[in-house]
Amino acid sequence: MTREEQHSVALIDTVGQVPSFKRLARWVDFGMNGGYLPLSKSLEFGSLFSSYAYNAIENNRFWVGMRTSPGFSKKWLAKGYLAYGTRDQILKHGLEVTFVPSTAPFTRFGFKTDFDIDQIGIRQVDIGDNPLFRLASRFGKLNGAFYQRDIQLFWQRNFCRILRVRSPCGIGGLIPFLSFVRRSL
Repeated sequence: MTREEQHSVALIDTVGQVPSFKRLARWVDFGMNGGYLPLSKSLEFGSLFSSYAYNAIENNRFWVGMRTSPGFSKKWLAKGYLAYGTRDQILKHGLEVTFVPSTAPFTRFGFKTDFDIDQIGIRQVDIGDNPLFRLASRFGKLNGAFYQRDIQLFWQRNFCRILRVRSPCGIGGLIPFLSFVRRSL
């Protein structure tokens, strides 16, 4: 390394030891990590972004979740949650276990089950793991809301950057809060 590069590395190491910078780095990591807090090398608690919501159906919604981190296993991933609404007084839950046999090309097999409240057009399965979208979808009136129970086995393989095949196989049902009207075209 040149003398300038050595100086830059030393400066970065020095800044990394400053307590206020360490604190800032932890907060940035918390936000980038989706609001999950590490409990140990293998387990994370959160997402804190989803821990509370208020809506017309559940009123106060309390949510607690956990997931494994790469310290648990690089091939096995697990996550789960429990949620409870003070108005509807129904316990909602979700569990997903995924096995990743290969990362090149990315391949995974999994099992997922959940029972929760959803909305027409803003289903949680479409939002994915984005805790900020999940948080925004849980507040307010919840138009077209329904309870959904879903159980599925899935397989996914990324053949290249633009081609991903996912094959879910599952059963499920929904309980609507509104009456659906069937109209012929």
